[in-house]
Amino acid sequence: MSRCELSQEMIDYVTECTLIRARQAVRRVRNLGDVKDVQQDLLLDILQRLPNFDGERADIKTFISRLVDNKVASMIDTFRRARRRGEGVGPSVDDWVLDEDGEWIRRDGVMDAELLRAHRGVDSRSAEETVNLKADVAAVMAKLPEELRELCVQLQTHGPWELIQGGKASAVLYKQMAEIREAFREAQLDLYQ
Repeated sequence: MSRCELSQEMIDYVTECTLIRARQAVRRVRNLGDVKDVQQDLLLDILQRLPNFDGERADIKTFISRLVDNKVASMIDTFRRARRRGEGVGPSVDDWVLDEDGEWIRRDGVMDAELLRAHRGVDSRSAEETVNLKADVAAVMAKLPEELRELCVQLQTHGPWELIQGGKASAVLYKQMAEIREAFREAQLDLYQ
């Protein structure tokens, strides 16, 4: 494979990888944007940086995975800094707006129910699905070595970049994250990442 050519298999991998990470990012930061928009930003970043790929330094999948992880961390960091400065603050569900009849009502009265639940951070899964998913995740985590279980807990509140800044070696972190992903993939839970 030359430096900038991608096989159909790699294109499929890049598409799936960016879609999964875009979903994760939007779940983590609800107002980050639409999943497809975030995925498009990730794909654009990969295409711009692909000429820098050096096959002697890393595998193409590792290179792409790191590009995606770094871009997501950068997007979230930029979004959070803007929010702290008060920039880009969107409408609140508590705002008052005019409905079709010209009456003033709270915005949540005119929002689509699913959009409102997503805005409030409420999971759209049924209670049964949520319980089953939690049990499946717990079963996979119980099979992981202690250090990987600890990393799973840390990743619930910290991004990879934060852990690296906190002193974790990036090579070790990405290797452990790949092992965790593989365990979830084997349990067919990779769609929920």
